[in-house]
Amino acid sequence: MSAIRLHPRRSVAALVALVALTALAACSSASGANSKKDGYTLRIGFISNTPTPAGPEGWAEHTGILGPGLKAAGVKAVKFIPFKNGPDLSAAISGGSLDLATLGDTPALTAKAGGIGTRLVNQATVGQDTWLFTKKGGATSLADLRGKTIATQVGSYMYRYLVALLQQNGLAGQVKITHIYTTNAVAALQSGGIAAYAAPAGQLTAVLQQQGFPILDKASADHRDLLGTSVTVITNGALTAHPDLAAAWNAVRAKSIADLTANSDAYYAFAAKATGTTADVVKGSIPVTNYKTEPFTPAGIALLQATDTFLAKNKLSKAVVDINGWKVPQLQG
Repeated sequence: MSAIRLHPRRSVAALVALVALTALAACSSASGANSKKDGYTLRIGFISNTPTPAGPEGWAEHTGILGPGLKAAGVKAVKFIPFKNGPDLSAAISGGSLDLATLGDTPALTAKAGGIGTRLVNQATVGQDTWLFTKKGGATSLADLRGKTIATQVGSYMYRYLVALLQQNGLAGQVKITHIYTTNAVAALQSGGIAAYAAPAGQLTAVLQQQGFPILDKASADHRDLLGTSVTVITNGALTAHPDLAAAWNAVRAKSIADLTANSDAYYAFAAKATGTTADVVKGSIPVTNYKTEPFTPAGIALLQATDTFLAKNKLSKAVVDINGWKVPQLQG
């Protein structure tokens, strides 16, 4: 557990830079495998504690939509690669071991502002929720967190929610934030080592609820302006080598979303198995209505721009990102 004092001039950018430097040498040689236009393996990063992606991407693979849809773009095989968090995934992008990646808006924006070469393909999910849990017998209000240690995955969209939440409640600089992976959150709360944990809605929130940890705040119920999004990015190298890939990916995704919406019960069962949870948890945390067939929506872009502004203003990223200019050229406007 590494403690990080809440300070706007550190954190996300520093963490991404450190992880990227660590992974660069190990990953850089992998990019040569995808240099040919035809017959290449598409390497896709995603955030998960399980090996199988859920969402429209995983459903497309599960139903057989994915392969045929990408064939015209020269893809002969697809390899999904899971990562624990966004900074780790960003390091793999920097090192050249991924072509496409889906990750939270905060790490994606921070990496882009830090100079990692990506272009924006779509907003994969709009309205990602964060729940703030407290230890049993602990804080009953946000004010009770003053002087305490709380945790989340630093560099994630949950981290942005947490920092903004503390600022809005006059607690900036009065709370210590520590970096703990979601897989270790239950143990940290049980031990009393932290006063609270900001968790992504889904498998973890279901476990924490079942074990009786109190919920202090929900973005979806109490701070909708702090909801997150996830984005899909393509590396500059992959876009240059395969200029039709982004459009093909969005077309496949739109077809998959239409299919999973029409077969929502089957999709929820699939997603529950993929994420190691239940259909009810999937319905409650990421309903099919969170997926849009359009690459970008006004509501999604508004959330993304608000996150970008917040990160730059608080020195959590190195610069403001031109959201429209970040998009793949064919998707700008």
